[in-house]
Amino acid sequence: MNACLAILSLLAFGAAPAPPAQAAKAPAEEQPAPRTAPAGIPAGPTAVAAMPLGFARPHQDAWFVSDVHQRYQSQVVFSRVSIEPPREMESRFASAFSRRDSLYARVYLERSLANTPIAVSGLRPIFPPESGYFVRMFVDGKPFDGGAGVLHGALRLSSSPEEDRQLTTWRFDLHPAAGDEEPTELSLAWARAVNKLKPGRRRVRLEVWGGDLQQHTQTPRAVGELVLNVGKDDFVGSGRRAPREGYQGHDKESLRAAAKPLFSQTRPPLQAEKVALLKVWSQRLEPGVRHALVAGRQADPDGDRICEWKVIQVRQDGSPGAWRATRLEECRSAECVPVVADCE
Repeated sequence: MNACLAILSLLAFGAAPAPPAQAAKAPAEEQPAPRTAPAGIPAGPTAVAAMPLGFARPHQDAWFVSDVHQRYQSQVVFSRVSIEPPREMESRFASAFSRRDSLYARVYLERSLANTPIAVSGLRPIFPPESGYFVRMFVDGKPFDGGAGVLHGALRLSSSPEEDRQLTTWRFDLHPAAGDEEPTELSLAWARAVNKLKPGRRRVRLEVWGGDLQQHTQTPRAVGELVLNVGKDDFVGSGRRAPREGYQGHDKESLRAAAKPLFSQTRPPLQAEKVALLKVWSQRLEPGVRHALVAGRQADPDGDRICEWKVIQVRQDGSPGAWRATRLEECRSAECVPVVADCE
């Protein structure tokens, strides 16, 4: 009788789920040790790193593109030259650098970020709408900034969403060689971070997290470590040029002196330590008026050797040799945008 009831129950409701001990396990590389969300970063929905069982990944991705990729999966590797699969030269991988060395990094994942769930609703995985990532940095075991250690919080793999969904490896440049690559927001963040380090031998750990600061994987998807030998005066440049003087008129010093206090009237106000006259011009329809684009920066506020220049437009009334009433005016030029560059 009991046997008959059991058979009817199976026919009506399906087989009972296997006990946890008998459940199939995902590959070891997709089950990293549990870890709480980074301090100072919202956890978002239930953050996960592993792929729940029984669900297909939503995208076709590249998987492993080389033997080196497979050997270094879930790692960030470093080199003084660009690392380009499928013909990577492992002999050029390095783990020790000076602060001024060219420094390139490559991320190797098993599956693309688009195929890595960032959350679970019930038992159903939630995949990211876009393939973004962020990088955390630790120096000698501590977050470099004393907070969450986020070096950069909003990074994209490429300019193509379709390509993003396929990528399982990509390169990011921390300190590209001069003339090699255009500086990026990440390389600028790296320069600012390492320029603040005290001299000595520093252990640096970089973690690549999938998602964004609101919704992300519970564990980093790739980790890399290096030793950075920091000298007393070997600071890293931003790779960006500061605004240059473009006006050489005989009254340039008086114009500079008249424009400098106007930076305190901007929002937010700026106490300009250095001022550069970018250009000066007059218009035929405005006799007795001239205009100038002026860049100014304050002293290096946080000691990272990188400054932000603010560009303003000023107006003077009068005539050559007798300019007066210097004041701010609305700037409609594409040049009136902040410029981040080395403090020169």
